[in-house]
Amino acid sequence: MEANAVHKKGSIYLGFRNGYIFSYRVINEKEKFSEILFSLDLAHRTPQTEVLGKDDELHLFSTDGKEAIVVICGPTTYYRIYDVNPRDGIKVIYLKKSNMTVIQTLTKKCRKADYNAKDAKLVFFMDSSTAYELPLTFNHDGVLKSYPDPKL
Repeated sequence: MEANAVHKKGSIYLGFRNGYIFSYRVINEKEKFSEILFSLDLAHRTPQTEVLGKDDELHLFSTDGKEAIVVICGPTTYYRIYDVNPRDGIKVIYLKKSNMTVIQTLTKKCRKADYNAKDAKLVFFMDSSTAYELPLTFNHDGVLKSYPDPKL
């Protein structure tokens, strides 16, 4: 959903259309979708390959159009960082829970996930008073830390 977006040259946006979530960079202010950086097909999956269950929610974060962080909040919480740089063609990524990292210490469903790009941390909001952060580094310990003053 887009609310009065101002399309300035160089800006990167996330959009949704016809079952695809996509990221695009504005090259020319007169053209809305100047350069598609990546897209994620959510609507054209057969039941045999369906990744998301009825209790799962998908969260997608991208900062530069070359990497995307996918989080699935459900009875079990999963995440993975994907290389989505299309280079000179198209990049296809198949989401599989078996290829994603399970956050074992989250024992109930997170209500919302967010990404703190400045500190490279995923933030998991459990309720109005509880949130956890997970540092995303190459050698992170995978241990959740309490998040100060969470706001849902």
